[in-house]
Amino acid sequence: MRETEKNGSGYQYGVLLLELLTAVTVMAMLWIFVVPWFEKINEFNRAAAEINALANDLQFARTQALNGGLSVTVCVASTDGKHCAMGDTPWNANGWIIFLDPTNLNETSSLQAVNIEPLRRRVFQSSSGIFLASNRRGKISVVTFASDGTVLGAIEPVAWTRRFKPPLDARSTRCLYLYTNGYQQVFAHGHATETGTCS
Repeated sequence: MRETEKNGSGYQYGVLLLELLTAVTVMAMLWIFVVPWFEKINEFNRAAAEINALANDLQFARTQALNGGLSVTVCVASTDGKHCAMGDTPWNANGWIIFLDPTNLNETSSLQAVNIEPLRRRVFQSSSGIFLASNRRGKISVVTFASDGTVLGAIEPVAWTRRFKPPLDARSTRCLYLYTNGYQQVFAHGHATETGTCS
């Protein structure tokens, strides 16, 4: 900065054009490099938080089944959260619900479960990206834990994949594998498992 005389009565501080251009350049570089980095970190954190929320809820459902001696179902929620959603609704569209399922609806027609009083409901603020469950037989929208903690009717693991579309960084993808015995594992992008690679 330099001092410039003003009307002979005192001094006023001014900014040189070069100083102003330097400040603008620094701010532009921060905007170009730092902001995208923060967005990537946010994407990593969101994917991890959402897959961990699902892992916690699956564990809660399994514990309820073991402790209560009744089947407990986790399914994609409808818009009102009172019954299971129909079709290929992603798990992050309306979240999911957990409910006691003593009649084992998952073995027959679980999507007809209506007017359910959920034990727990998970709601998402954003439905961006992909959050789907599947196995080799196709997409999965319902999982039921039997009273012994196993996954009812399952003959192979169920895999959930959470990724953003388009991703800022593909490495933010997270996967959760639920095995037929009711145990689960969370994997990062690129991790190979017996059912495939998390991608």
